[in-house]
Amino acid sequence: MSIKAKQVAGVTTLVVAIVAIMSAYHLATLARMSLEETRLRGEMMARAIYHRARAVVPPPGIDLASALRNDGGVRSILESGIGYTPNVTYVAIVDAKGAVIAHPFPTQEGQILPEQEELGPIIERGAISQLRAVYSDKTYEVRQALLAGEEQFGSIRIGISTILIREEFKTALNTALGTVVVALLIATFVAILLSQWMLRPIHVIQSGLTRLGRGELDVTLELPGEEFRDLGSSFEAVSAQLSAVRTKPLPSAATDLESVMENLEDAVALFSPSGEVIFTNTAMKALLAEHSEHPAMRQLIDQTLAGRKSLGPLPITAAAPAGAAEHTRADTPERLLVTHAIEDGSGRFLGAMLVARNLGYLSHVHS
Repeated sequence: MSIKAKQVAGVTTLVVAIVAIMSAYHLATLARMSLEETRLRGEMMARAIYHRARAVVPPPGIDLASALRNDGGVRSILESGIGYTPNVTYVAIVDAKGAVIAHPFPTQEGQILPEQEELGPIIERGAISQLRAVYSDKTYEVRQALLAGEEQFGSIRIGISTILIREEFKTALNTALGTVVVALLIATFVAILLSQWMLRPIHVIQSGLTRLGRGELDVTLELPGEEFRDLGSSFEAVSAQLSAVRTKPLPSAATDLESVMENLEDAVALFSPSGEVIFTNTAMKALLAEHSEHPAMRQLIDQTLAGRKSLGPLPITAAAPAGAAEHTRADTPERLLVTHAIEDGSGRFLGAMLVARNLGYLSHVHS
């Protein structure tokens, strides 16, 4: 994956992740607030029924349950409770055994009303429990204990359904998904533009390196911004150094080899297959000038040219001139002769190389 693709993917993923997290938080908050609002409305209704029921005084000979059932105020509150909020499914006063004392529908009175899970503890559990309650088909209850004196006579039970909360939640969820899609498109577009702007210096540097590779001289970079000014200056300095190196003439390999051979302390000479001297360095020129007719030297060269094989090493001591003093003969350096047959890559014989090592000089260096 290219740098541009990674940058676009990174920016887009970051934006989408932020929008998704904020949307999830919004949905969780919406679910909690909707359930909390429904519970508060149920509690308000239960309190209204409770205060009216406390004001009911049964006539002599009539029990409290019959008085509550026949009280106009209680009946009015129960009947209006169904339309008070669309999430309420039933409103009832039940005795301690769960039998219905008063209900908006008289046919339900006297029947056992099954208990449902209370809504309050679900709201206190957390976002996951709240979302699970919204998407469940269960009916929840808001309860209020009903006292007769100091004893619990029964309870007020408000049935709550989460179907309408679920519909509201689905609408908000669709809105959040649309927001994520829009954010994805906008983030992708902005990331592409941002990557073009941020990667432009890299493209400029790549173009400059390509021009240097083609051999162009004095290549300069036009990098935008203060951040890349030092990088551009360094690139121009390197370009100037390369230009100076390219314009400077380089010594040939032959010139370097000849310079090395000329400064050798050992004597070196090259001979053609016919025995003609092709090359001699300074030390060999002095040696041949004084001892060109030395029998061992001449014989070694002739045998190498004839047999085309390397020979040696052969130590020799050049004869001192006639009449020389004894100390002069003692100072005459001893030489070690070696010949090498020279062939090309195909095995064709090209000549011979004679090397005369100055053993006296080596002994002096070692000491």
